[in-house]
Formats: sequence, structure tokens, C-alpha cells
Amino acid sequence: MKFSNEPIATGYLRQDGRVGIRNTVLVLYTVNCCATVAWRIGEHFQKLGEQVDVIGNESCFDNQVMIKRLLALTAHPNVGAVLVVGHGCEFIQPEKICDFSREQGRPAEWFWDQDFGTTGSIEQGIEYVNQMLEEIKSVPRAPFGLADLCVGVRSGGMDAFSGIASNPAVGLFCDLTLEQGATVLFSQLAEAPGMKDAIIARAANQNAAHELADVCDKCVDFCENQGFYPISRANVECGITTIEEKGAAAMRISGTSKIEGVLKIGGRAKKTGLWYADFLQDDHMDAGFYASGDASELIELVALGAHLTLFTTGAGHIIGNPIGPTVKITGTKATYERLRDDIDVDASGVADGTKTLEAVAGEILDTVAFVAGGGKTKGELNGHDEGIIFPNYQSHRV
Repeated sequence: MKFSNEPIATGYLRQDGRVGIRNTVLVLYTVNCCATVAWRIGEHFQKLGEQVDVIGNESCFDNQVMIKRLLALTAHPNVGAVLVVGHGCEFIQPEKICDFSREQGRPAEWFWDQDFGTTGSIEQGIEYVNQMLEEIKSVPRAPFGLADLCVGVRSGGMDAFSGIASNPAVGLFCDLTLEQGATVLFSQLAEAPGMKDAIIARAANQNAAHELADVCDKCVDFCENQGFYPISRANVECGITTIEEKGAAAMRISGTSKIEGVLKIGGRAKKTGLWYADFLQDDHMDAGFYASGDASELIELVALGAHLTLFTTGAGHIIGNPIGPTVKITGTKATYERLRDDIDVDASGVADGTKTLEAVAGEILDTVAFVAGGGKTKGELNGHDEGIIFPNYQSHRV
């Protein structure tokens, strides 16, 4: 398959003109107190092979960023219908999320589990989802090409081959799809403190340069506040020698194209092109529960509109995402041999000279076309959906 404007799949046309590659029913819970009910509803249909995804908010409290994130997920192009499961005494209001979903053209329902109890709530949810699965069969279909594609890219468990093979292969894929009008999202500047000048040099305009400079400074402030930079024991054992080396490898995943600007949590790109995704909180520079990791940043990329994510891994990952499938890629032969049932694309040939970057970029395109056409990633086949929503807070003033 070549990088062109020809359709690569047939997708699902949404009211806002976007085309999805999945037609899932999203079961969204508003607080951990009703998570068990939501998961039991989802598991009932997953066992039947139906496309039903589950995710939600863990905390009883909320903030505007969390609401923005949840609303963005319910309006995702891969979502065909929404069931909101509430508890009854939390701060998030499930009926308002339901109303928003309906305004976006999705069939939507909601209830409180306090009204039905555990068994009754599960039965009520199953009844609603059965109705929705039938209703979304009539969603109109539409051609899906690279100009429709929004893809998120992230590098995890980096090793000595990440910056040599897998990340530059994904970076080339990004450059080639951007030429065809795609939208690409990347992050991880907190892992690249030495890359500020190089990143700013790629800004598409002055405003983007200012935004990128601010994010770079915020990432350094965060690391200085914690007293460490994010290079782990596993990174060192796998051949990464310094945080500068890790950062350079991480940034190769975004290619060489100009960066249009910075997106905040739950936002949406104003135009196609390459965008930096800022998930780090603006205040309370503490790590732990407020700092995103691989599983949480992948779902954040989906909340920004990514149809799917490309996730490179050196040491090896088996995780996946609800709503937006995760395509896993490694540049390390031993990792692929060990995890061939979990990793979708083997890019290790770039390191040993048996494959070119162009060839691997083509393999990634073939995989993206396969997944966009309804094919399942290894993570989907294995039932992975580790998307975790961390309660990051970002100020409207920043």
C-alpha cells in the first residue's frame, strides 16, 4: 500500500463530519462507586464479541478538565452510542453528559445505580446497550483515507534501539501521512529536557513557538521540582545512557514536520497537521497520581481525537486502549520474539540492516489500514483496555 489520498477503509460517518474506524458503545461511569456495575455490563457484551468499551472517572470529586475529557470521549468518532452509569451522590452529573452525547448525534442513556441496586443496574444497563447496538447498525458508512486519520504516537520502555529503529520508522510514517492531510499528536517533552531549541525550531508559526517554549519550560520545572528526570532503571539496563539520549530518541517518533501548536487535555486540533499534546498539570507540580504514564497518556491521545495510537516499545509492553486501538511496534528483535503475540509490527530489521525505514513505515501503513478496516490489533485480540484517566488539572489561565 502506498501513501496516497485513496481510501484505506470504510468508516462510520458522524454528525460533525468526522469518520470513525469503530462503532463502539461506550459505557462511561462517573465515579469508582459504580465502576463494578459498568464493567459487568461491558463484560456481558464483550463475551459475546460485541464492540462495547468501558472507562470512567475514579474520584467522587471533579474539575472542569475532567468534565472536558469525559465529554470528549463521548463525542469521539469511534463512539456510536453512550451509556452513562452514575452512582447518585457524586459531583459529576450523568444526565448532563447524556444530554451532551445526544447533541453530538449519539444515542445516549443514563441511570443511577442507587435506584436499582447491583443486579438491577446491570440488567438495566444490558437492556440499554442491547437497544443501542441495534440502533447504531444504521450509522451511515463513508470512505476513510489518510486525510481523515488522526493518530497519536508515543514511545514507552525505551531502549538502545528505540531511537535507531522503531521511533524513526514511526516518525517517517507521520511525515508521509501528514503530507496526505492527516493529523498527528505527540507528547513526552518531560522526557526530553535537552530538546527545547530543536522543538521550537520546528514551530509552524510564532504562536506555536511561544506555546512550545512554555511547555518545555514547564516540563523542566516539573522535573526540577521532583528532583529527577524520567529515565528509569529499565531504560539504563536496556542501553539508554542519559536523559538527553532518551529525549532525542523520544522526539524522533514525531518525525520532522512543522508543529502547528499545543493542545491541552480534552481539546481538539483546529486544523490538520502535527500537534504537541500537553498532559502535564499547570499547577501542583507533584508526581504520582497527577503525572501520566504510558497507559494514561495513550487514552489522553484518544480523548484528543486519535482514531488509534502507535506505541513503540523497547523493553516490551502488552497494554492496549478502549475506544482507540493501540498498535504496538518494537525495534528490538529479542522483544518481538518474546512478545510476538502482543506486538503488531517488528521494526528490528532497521537495526540489523534487513529492512529500511521506508519499508517499516509501509508496514505500519498496512497495519493502520487493516485496523481502520475493522481488523483487531494484538492488544484487542488479547482483551487489553488499560486506559487510565488520571485527574490532571490544567488552569484556564495558562
